[in-house]
Amino acid sequence: MIILNEKIFGLLGFAYHRTNQKGLQFILNKKFIPGSGAYYGKGAYLTYELSSQLNSDMVSRYGEYIVKFKVNLDKVLIFDKDIQKIVYGKELSLWEQLIRFRVDNKFRDKEVMDIYENELSNVDYSSKVAFQFYDQYKFITKILNGILFTGESDGLVLVMYNTTNMYPISYCFSDMYKLNEKDLEWNKSLDKNLFKDYMLSVTSGSKDILQYYDEYGKVNGFIKVLLNNKWGLLDKNFKEVVKPIYDAMDLYNLDKGFIKVLLNNKWGLLDKNFKEVVKPIYDDIKVIDSNKIQVILNGKKEIINI
Repeated sequence: MIILNEKIFGLLGFAYHRTNQKGLQFILNKKFIPGSGAYYGKGAYLTYELSSQLNSDMVSRYGEYIVKFKVNLDKVLIFDKDIQKIVYGKELSLWEQLIRFRVDNKFRDKEVMDIYENELSNVDYSSKVAFQFYDQYKFITKILNGILFTGESDGLVLVMYNTTNMYPISYCFSDMYKLNEKDLEWNKSLDKNLFKDYMLSVTSGSKDILQYYDEYGKVNGFIKVLLNNKWGLLDKNFKEVVKPIYDAMDLYNLDKGFIKVLLNNKWGLLDKNFKEVVKPIYDDIKVIDSNKIQVILNGKKEIINI
Protein backbone atom coordinates (compact mmCIF):
# COMPACT_ATOMS: atom_id res chain seq x y z
CA MET A 1 0.00 0.00 0.00
CA ILE A 2 1.33 3.45 -0.96
CA ILE A 3 -0.10 6.70 0.38
CA LEU A 4 0.77 9.62 -1.90
CA ASN A 5 0.51 12.91 -0.04
CA GLU A 6 -0.08 16.15 -1.88
CA LYS A 7 2.58 18.85 -1.56
CA ILE A 8 3.88 22.00 -3.21
CA PHE A 9 7.63 22.55 -3.60
CA GLY A 10 8.21 25.99 -5.10
CA LEU A 11 7.06 25.87 -8.72
CA LEU A 12 6.63 22.09 -8.55
CA GLY A 13 3.34 20.74 -7.20
CA PHE A 14 1.35 17.52 -7.00
CA ALA A 15 -2.40 17.35 -7.61
CA TYR A 16 -5.23 14.90 -8.41
CA HIS A 17 -7.71 14.57 -11.26
CA ARG A 18 -10.64 12.15 -11.57
CA THR A 19 -11.63 10.66 -14.93
CA ASN A 20 -13.20 7.61 -16.61
CA GLN A 21 -11.39 4.74 -18.34
CA LYS A 22 -11.40 6.45 -21.74
CA GLY A 23 -10.07 9.66 -20.22
CA LEU A 24 -7.33 7.70 -18.44
CA GLN A 25 -6.13 6.22 -21.73
CA PHE A 26 -6.00 9.67 -23.30
CA ILE A 27 -3.94 10.95 -20.36
CA LEU A 28 -1.48 8.06 -20.46
CA ASN A 29 -1.02 8.64 -24.21
CA LYS A 30 -0.26 12.36 -23.67
CA LYS A 31 -3.58 13.38 -25.24
CA PHE A 32 -5.26 15.08 -22.30
CA ILE A 33 -8.58 16.59 -23.38
CA PRO A 34 -9.59 19.55 -21.18
CA GLY A 35 -13.19 19.87 -20.00
CA SER A 36 -15.48 22.69 -21.10
CA GLY A 37 -14.83 24.67 -17.91
CA ALA A 38 -17.99 26.74 -17.58
CA TYR A 39 -16.90 28.42 -14.32
CA TYR A 40 -13.17 29.05 -14.62
CA GLY A 41 -12.37 28.35 -18.28
CA LYS A 42 -11.49 25.35 -20.41
CA GLY A 43 -8.70 23.36 -18.80
CA ALA A 44 -7.74 20.49 -16.52
CA TYR A 45 -9.40 20.70 -13.09
CA LEU A 46 -7.33 19.22 -10.27
CA THR A 47 -7.40 19.26 -6.47
CA TYR A 48 -4.46 19.22 -4.06
CA GLU A 49 -6.30 17.23 -1.41
CA LEU A 50 -6.86 13.60 -2.37
CA SER A 51 -9.84 13.53 0.01
CA SER A 52 -11.64 15.94 -2.33
CA GLN A 53 -11.69 13.16 -4.94
CA LEU A 54 -12.99 10.48 -2.56
CA ASN A 55 -16.76 10.89 -2.61
CA SER A 56 -19.58 9.25 -4.54
CA ASP A 57 -20.56 12.46 -6.31
CA MET A 58 -17.08 12.73 -7.90
CA VAL A 59 -17.30 9.09 -9.04
CA SER A 60 -20.71 9.51 -10.67
CA ARG A 61 -19.80 12.83 -12.33
CA TYR A 62 -16.29 12.12 -13.58
CA GLY A 63 -15.40 8.41 -13.44
CA GLU A 64 -13.73 5.61 -11.52
CA TYR A 65 -10.07 6.58 -11.86
CA ILE A 66 -7.90 9.08 -10.01
CA VAL A 67 -4.70 10.30 -11.67
CA LYS A 68 -1.93 12.00 -9.71
CA PHE A 69 0.01 14.67 -11.61
CA LYS A 70 3.20 16.59 -11.15
CA VAL A 71 2.49 20.16 -12.25
CA ASN A 72 4.69 23.11 -13.11
CA LEU A 73 3.19 26.20 -11.44
CA ASP A 74 5.05 28.68 -13.63
CA LYS A 75 2.63 31.41 -14.85
CA VAL A 76 -0.16 30.04 -12.62
CA LEU A 77 -2.04 32.90 -10.94
CA ILE A 78 -2.33 32.09 -7.22
CA PHE A 79 -5.20 33.62 -5.23
CA ASP A 80 -4.24 32.25 -1.78
CA LYS A 81 -1.62 34.09 0.30
CA ASP A 82 -0.37 30.95 2.08
CA ILE A 83 0.36 29.22 -1.23
CA GLN A 84 2.03 32.35 -2.59
CA LYS A 85 4.47 32.15 0.33
CA ILE A 86 5.28 28.52 -0.45
CA VAL A 87 5.77 29.10 -4.16
CA TYR A 88 7.47 32.51 -4.11
CA GLY A 89 8.79 32.72 -0.55
CA LYS A 90 6.55 35.73 0.12
CA GLU A 91 3.10 37.14 -0.58
CA LEU A 92 2.63 38.47 -4.10
CA SER A 93 -0.51 40.38 -5.04
CA LEU A 94 -2.35 39.46 -8.20
CA TRP A 95 -0.91 42.55 -9.86
CA GLU A 96 2.65 41.65 -8.79
CA GLN A 97 2.20 38.15 -10.18
CA LEU A 98 0.96 39.50 -13.51
CA ILE A 99 4.03 41.74 -13.69
CA ARG A 100 6.21 38.72 -12.90
CA PHE A 101 4.52 36.83 -15.76
CA ARG A 102 5.03 39.87 -18.03
CA VAL A 103 1.36 40.02 -18.97
CA ASP A 104 0.29 43.03 -16.86
CA ASN A 105 -0.13 45.11 -20.03
CA LYS A 106 -3.09 42.90 -20.96
CA PHE A 107 -5.10 44.06 -17.93
CA ARG A 108 -6.55 47.28 -16.63
CA ASP A 109 -4.69 49.51 -14.21
CA LYS A 110 -3.51 48.45 -10.78
CA GLU A 111 -6.52 50.00 -9.01
CA VAL A 112 -8.80 47.38 -10.54
CA MET A 113 -6.52 44.63 -9.17
CA ASP A 114 -6.62 46.27 -5.74
CA ILE A 115 -10.38 45.71 -5.70
CA TYR A 116 -9.81 41.98 -6.09
CA GLU A 117 -7.14 42.08 -3.36
CA ASN A 118 -9.62 43.70 -0.97
CA GLU A 119 -12.21 41.05 -1.75
CA LEU A 120 -9.68 38.29 -1.07
CA SER A 121 -9.05 39.70 2.40
CA ASN A 122 -12.77 39.53 3.21
CA VAL A 123 -13.66 35.99 2.04
CA ASP A 124 -13.01 32.56 3.51
CA TYR A 125 -12.75 30.92 0.09
CA SER A 126 -10.95 32.50 -2.85
CA SER A 127 -13.03 30.60 -5.43
CA LYS A 128 -15.57 33.42 -5.64
CA VAL A 129 -12.87 36.00 -6.44
CA ALA A 130 -11.24 33.61 -8.91
CA PHE A 131 -14.58 33.19 -10.68
CA GLN A 132 -15.13 36.97 -10.85
CA PHE A 133 -11.60 37.43 -12.17
CA TYR A 134 -12.08 34.81 -14.90
CA ASP A 135 -15.53 36.17 -15.76
CA GLN A 136 -14.01 39.61 -16.36
CA TYR A 137 -10.80 38.43 -18.05
CA LYS A 138 -11.71 35.29 -19.99
CA PHE A 139 -8.62 35.73 -22.15
CA ILE A 140 -6.45 34.48 -19.27
CA THR A 141 -6.89 30.96 -20.68
CA LYS A 142 -4.66 32.11 -23.57
CA ILE A 143 -1.92 33.94 -21.65
CA LEU A 144 -1.69 32.12 -18.29
CA ASN A 145 -0.85 28.49 -17.64
CA GLY A 146 -3.55 28.25 -14.97
CA ILE A 147 -5.10 29.56 -11.75
CA LEU A 148 -4.99 28.24 -8.18
CA PHE A 149 -7.63 28.98 -5.54
CA THR A 150 -9.51 27.49 -2.56
CA GLY A 151 -13.00 26.08 -3.07
CA GLU A 152 -15.65 25.84 -0.39
CA SER A 153 -15.84 22.03 -0.55
CA ASP A 154 -12.87 21.00 -2.73
CA GLY A 155 -9.97 22.58 -0.85
CA LEU A 156 -7.17 23.84 -3.09
CA VAL A 157 -8.25 23.72 -6.73
CA LEU A 158 -5.87 24.01 -9.67
CA VAL A 159 -7.21 24.80 -13.15
CA MET A 160 -4.51 24.21 -15.75
CA TYR A 161 -5.12 25.92 -19.09
CA ASN A 162 -1.78 24.71 -20.43
CA THR A 163 -1.98 20.94 -19.97
CA THR A 164 1.56 20.40 -21.32
CA ASN A 165 2.76 21.61 -17.89
CA MET A 166 1.27 18.49 -16.26
CA TYR A 167 2.81 15.04 -16.02
CA PRO A 168 0.90 11.93 -14.83
CA ILE A 169 2.98 9.98 -12.31
CA SER A 170 0.44 7.47 -10.97
CA TYR A 171 -3.21 6.42 -11.08
CA CYS A 172 -5.64 4.19 -9.19
CA PHE A 173 -9.11 2.66 -9.51
CA SER A 174 -11.64 4.25 -7.15
CA ASP A 175 -15.31 3.40 -7.58
CA MET A 176 -18.23 3.72 -5.13
CA TYR A 177 -16.73 0.93 -3.01
CA LYS A 178 -13.21 2.35 -2.88
CA LEU A 179 -13.51 5.80 -1.33
CA ASN A 180 -11.07 5.26 1.52
CA GLU A 181 -7.49 6.38 0.94
CA LYS A 182 -6.10 3.24 2.58
CA ASP A 183 -7.94 1.02 0.08
CA LEU A 184 -6.44 2.64 -3.01
CA GLU A 185 -3.83 0.72 -5.00
CA TRP A 186 -1.62 3.07 -6.97
CA ASN A 187 -0.12 2.04 -10.29
CA LYS A 188 3.34 3.58 -10.68
CA SER A 189 4.42 1.89 -13.94
CA LEU A 190 4.07 4.98 -16.13
CA ASP A 191 6.29 5.72 -19.11
CA LYS A 192 9.65 6.98 -17.81
CA ASN A 193 10.21 8.89 -21.05
CA LEU A 194 7.12 10.98 -20.33
CA PHE A 195 8.60 11.81 -16.94
CA LYS A 196 11.88 12.85 -18.57
CA ASP A 197 10.04 15.12 -21.02
CA TYR A 198 8.24 16.78 -18.14
CA MET A 199 11.32 17.24 -15.95
CA LEU A 200 13.35 18.59 -18.87
CA SER A 201 10.76 21.35 -19.28
CA VAL A 202 10.63 22.09 -15.54
CA THR A 203 14.42 22.25 -15.04
CA SER A 204 15.26 24.15 -18.24
CA GLY A 205 17.79 26.88 -17.46
CA SER A 206 19.16 25.03 -14.43
CA LYS A 207 22.11 22.67 -14.07
CA ASP A 208 19.60 20.17 -12.66
CA ILE A 209 18.46 19.50 -16.23
CA LEU A 210 21.58 17.44 -16.96
CA GLN A 211 20.50 14.51 -14.78
CA TYR A 212 17.53 13.83 -17.07
CA TYR A 213 19.65 13.23 -20.18
CA ASP A 214 21.22 9.86 -20.91
CA GLU A 215 24.62 11.41 -21.59
CA TYR A 216 26.18 14.88 -21.87
CA GLY A 217 29.53 16.59 -22.44
CA LYS A 218 31.00 20.05 -23.00
CA VAL A 219 32.08 20.93 -26.55
CA ASN A 220 33.22 24.38 -27.74
CA GLY A 221 31.30 26.29 -25.07
CA PHE A 222 28.11 24.24 -25.46
CA ILE A 223 26.79 21.03 -23.89
CA LYS A 224 25.99 18.12 -26.19
CA VAL A 225 23.18 16.01 -24.74
CA LEU A 226 21.93 12.54 -25.61
CA LEU A 227 18.31 11.47 -25.07
CA ASN A 228 16.87 8.22 -26.43
CA ASN A 229 19.90 7.84 -28.75
CA LYS A 230 19.39 11.30 -30.24
CA TRP A 231 21.72 14.29 -29.85
CA GLY A 232 20.81 17.88 -29.01
CA LEU A 233 22.51 20.96 -27.63
CA LEU A 234 22.31 23.21 -24.55
CA ASP A 235 23.85 26.65 -24.22
CA LYS A 236 26.03 27.71 -21.28
CA ASN A 237 22.88 28.64 -19.32
CA PHE A 238 21.51 25.07 -19.66
CA LYS A 239 18.80 26.18 -22.09
CA GLU A 240 17.97 23.73 -24.88
CA VAL A 241 18.91 25.40 -28.19
CA VAL A 242 18.78 22.27 -30.35
CA LYS A 243 16.28 19.55 -29.53
CA PRO A 244 17.73 16.01 -29.30
CA ILE A 245 16.56 14.77 -32.70
CA TYR A 246 19.85 14.10 -34.55
CA ASP A 247 21.87 10.89 -34.86
CA ALA A 248 25.15 12.81 -34.60
CA MET A 249 26.42 16.39 -34.24
CA ASP A 250 29.77 17.90 -35.26
CA LEU A 251 30.55 21.25 -33.61
CA TYR A 252 34.04 21.71 -35.02
CA ASN A 253 32.92 24.16 -37.71
CA LEU A 254 31.49 26.65 -35.23
CA ASP A 255 34.28 29.12 -36.02
CA LYS A 256 32.81 29.26 -39.53
CA GLY A 257 29.27 29.59 -38.20
CA PHE A 258 27.96 26.06 -38.78
CA ILE A 259 27.10 22.82 -36.95
CA LYS A 260 27.02 19.56 -38.94
CA VAL A 261 24.09 17.28 -38.09
CA LEU A 262 23.39 13.70 -39.13
CA LEU A 263 19.89 12.31 -39.57
CA ASN A 264 19.10 8.94 -41.17
CA ASN A 265 22.71 8.68 -42.44
CA LYS A 266 22.47 12.04 -44.23
CA TRP A 267 24.29 15.25 -43.31
CA GLY A 268 22.89 18.77 -43.02
CA LEU A 269 23.88 22.09 -41.44
CA LEU A 270 22.64 24.36 -38.68
CA ASP A 271 23.71 28.01 -38.64
CA LYS A 272 24.93 29.98 -35.61
CA ASN A 273 21.29 30.66 -34.66
CA PHE A 274 20.65 26.87 -34.68
CA LYS A 275 18.37 27.04 -37.71
CA GLU A 276 18.57 24.23 -40.27
CA VAL A 277 20.02 26.05 -43.29
CA VAL A 278 20.97 22.87 -45.19
CA LYS A 279 18.59 19.94 -44.92
CA PRO A 280 20.18 16.58 -43.98
CA ILE A 281 20.07 15.04 -47.48
CA TYR A 282 23.78 14.76 -48.35
CA ASP A 283 26.27 11.90 -47.99
CA ASP A 284 28.84 14.36 -46.65
CA ILE A 285 29.42 18.08 -46.22
CA LYS A 286 32.68 20.03 -46.01
CA VAL A 287 32.50 23.60 -44.70
CA ILE A 288 34.89 25.79 -46.73
CA ASP A 289 34.12 29.14 -45.14
CA SER A 290 31.19 31.09 -43.66
CA ASN A 291 29.55 31.43 -47.10
CA LYS A 292 30.58 28.33 -49.01
CA ILE A 293 30.30 24.55 -48.54
CA GLN A 294 31.08 21.42 -50.54
CA VAL A 295 28.41 18.71 -50.60
CA ILE A 296 28.65 15.12 -51.77
CA LEU A 297 25.60 13.21 -53.00
CA ASN A 298 25.76 9.86 -54.77
CA GLY A 299 29.49 10.32 -55.32
CA LYS A 300 29.10 13.72 -56.98
CA LYS A 301 30.71 16.84 -55.46
CA GLU A 302 29.15 20.28 -55.67
CA ILE A 303 30.06 23.70 -54.28
CA ILE A 304 27.16 25.61 -52.77
CA ASN A 305 27.06 29.25 -51.68
CA ILE A 306 24.98 29.84 -48.54
